[in-house]
Amino acid sequence: MVQRVRLLLIAILSLLGCSTEALKIHVPPTGVASVHQEDLRRAYWKLERGVNPQDWWNSRARQVHLSKTEIKDCFVHTGKGTGSVQPSSIVASILVMAEPLPIQLSMLASLAKATDGVETPEDWMFCLSSAQVPRDIETMIDLAQERLGNPRFVDVQFEQLEQRVRQILTERGMK
Repeated sequence: MVQRVRLLLIAILSLLGCSTEALKIHVPPTGVASVHQEDLRRAYWKLERGVNPQDWWNSRARQVHLSKTEIKDCFVHTGKGTGSVQPSSIVASILVMAEPLPIQLSMLASLAKATDGVETPEDWMFCLSSAQVPRDIETMIDLAQERLGNPRFVDVQFEQLEQRVRQILTERGMK
């Protein structure tokens, strides 16, 4: 809903010849520009405090307008022109372990946020576990393979984490 209102506002203003900057209207960034260490910090802090990771992920996925799939704890961002999600149209399936660590789940949420409001040519699937993900997906980002460990909040280098999330997005063609 918010996305539609934002797009409608931008369309109306562009027809009138006004820019959102001239009217001092804040339009949240999308794509790679939407990745901020503050989001990573907030998510990490909450997850480290004992929130149920599956419940948190389900809520966060809905907030960034991902669609539920038939695969447990998996959500998808549908790209333009695909109509329905097919394994061959998925550019990246982003996975974490069955017992997601706060750092992995924070990264997963930031990656998912970057697709919100962006028309991508391919579909993006975001999953907590690889147990039920189709094997014919060619491009897979396994966050469990990241050499991140399980640091305490005060030991996390959020600036580096932000850069890693941006790097993953850029490598997959996100702008």
